Amino acid sequence: MKPKDHYIIVPGSVRYDKRLPVGARLLFGEIRGLTAEKGYCFASNRWLASKYGVTKVTISKWISKLKACNYIAVTYNPHRRITLVYKAYLKAGQDEEE
Repeated sequence: MKPKDHYIIVPGSVRYDKRLPVGARLLFGEIRGLTAEKGYCFASNRWLASKYGVTKVTISKWISKLKACNYIAVTYNPHRRITLVYKAYLKAGQDEEE
């Protein structure tokens, strides 16, 4: 089965945030795409690691950085649910490009 072609959107404020490793910036775009339909996703570290060719530990570190910078929220009930905290700022035309 051929994988779907899709793109991700990473707002400038995330893309140029020097507190984040480059991989975390890319991961934000992936999470943004995964949460677009329902406002949350349940993507596992294993699944994300396989997509990006990194370890589960690396994904965990990137997610922790995104949380620390208040770009995403993670809740456990009983599974990990990832939501965008930053979503309120991503309304059409409100994302600043630097």
